[in-house]
Amino acid sequence: MDNQAIEKISNELIRAGKDVEREAILSELEQCRITPDKDIPPMQFLFRMFCKPCFPRGELVAIAGKAKSGKTFVSSILMTLCFRKEVLTVERIEEGDLRVLWFDTEQSEESTQDILNHRVLPMIEETESKKSFQRGIRVKKNIQNREESSSSAKRSYSSLEASEEEKEGRRDVRDMLDSSSAKRSYSSLEAIKDEEHEEREFSSLEVSSLWSKLRESFHIFNVRAKFWQERAPLLEAAVSEYKPDLVILDGIRDLVNDINDGVMAQDTIERLMHLAAENRCCIVCILHQNKSLEDKNLRGWIGTELKNKAFEVYECSKDADRIFTWTQTDTRKYDILDKLKYIVGDEGIPQLCTIEKLLESQRNAAFVPTNSSRPPFVEDYVLERNGKNITIDVKKLFTDAIPEGAEMDSTLLQELVMKISNITSSNFYNKQKNRALSEGIICERKTPHGCIMYSRKTEVKKEPPAQGNLFESPGEAPF
Repeated sequence: MDNQAIEKISNELIRAGKDVEREAILSELEQCRITPDKDIPPMQFLFRMFCKPCFPRGELVAIAGKAKSGKTFVSSILMTLCFRKEVLTVERIEEGDLRVLWFDTEQSEESTQDILNHRVLPMIEETESKKSFQRGIRVKKNIQNREESSSSAKRSYSSLEASEEEKEGRRDVRDMLDSSSAKRSYSSLEAIKDEEHEEREFSSLEVSSLWSKLRESFHIFNVRAKFWQERAPLLEAAVSEYKPDLVILDGIRDLVNDINDGVMAQDTIERLMHLAAENRCCIVCILHQNKSLEDKNLRGWIGTELKNKAFEVYECSKDADRIFTWTQTDTRKYDILDKLKYIVGDEGIPQLCTIEKLLESQRNAAFVPTNSSRPPFVEDYVLERNGKNITIDVKKLFTDAIPEGAEMDSTLLQELVMKISNITSSNFYNKQKNRALSEGIICERKTPHGCIMYSRKTEVKKEPPAQGNLFESPGEAPF
């Protein structure tokens, strides 16, 4: 066989190989084709916020904010929702409990455990037994403190006994001991020994009982001590093994070496997108905003990529009165216009912040000079003044507050009406709202999920009666 024939055969084989490779690529591309009748599973959402579905399976969701702005509080609420039907008006859509994976890259092991024991678990526990559960957690810590105090007191008592060499000396020692804090501490600790034993049993039972119910569905890992190259593979392994419905990644920044490395940022986001899609879970990525107070963009190139690819973006903020706000800033589907405001109670548990609390906080925080008074009602909405009594034009007020064709819940309606009119009393506002309802200016409806929605009542325009010729009447001349 000559060289020309060999070359011809080689070219044919190369061409055939290329055709096979091209066919394989085209076949893979065909799987990505979208048509009007393609059978695509409907999107499933885990939660509902202000009656709008949110946090979808198979997608990334971003939670951003400045340092100490409440990002971990929001993630705690989300984890609690997996085991409670409702938390701070946010609802879980599915009836059964969800599986959770908390992947903490930021905090120390002690901090992660502290949040679990003192915030998440008490929030998961049913309301009626929450106080007793929190007492059990506090007892656990108190026991350790008492043991340290007891050891210190016993050492003081022993040292005093050792110094008794003579009878006169023993009397002086007893007098010293009677007046010493060491004896009082030691005696007190001896007296509560039985109580401490009961508290040990109580704490152990409460924590063990709840955790035994959750341990198969709630997986927590702290990987701060790992190198950044190790964290992403560990996360992928955990998701693959435990099949969570919700993944809390706190934070995504620690999966990369340089937040401004574009190639690494794109690779990391794509890996997370594939991980969420393949395992049908929602991966919540927590990331800081830029440090400047005015710049609320997500930090670094990793933040830019995350915002571009995330299904939803939420912002956390905190004002000077320690009122936290949870807001949706970006979404691909359901706009959530309302803001969830909450405060943190003395025991570190988030609590819903009502309009009354907001107004009270604003009044307490604001410096009001002695010669100042509250802002007057906007005169456009005042029909009549009779001394201290004011009659409000409720039709104009509520028509201005509710755009035509719009619907809003009670919180947003109250906030808008009070803002545009300078009404500061919730009781006064409620009277005006009831007037608007009774006079048919606004109407309310209850959604299937129990939310009360308000809208402007549509006025039906009456057609003027048909008029014939004024100078003609049937069977009779005009004159």
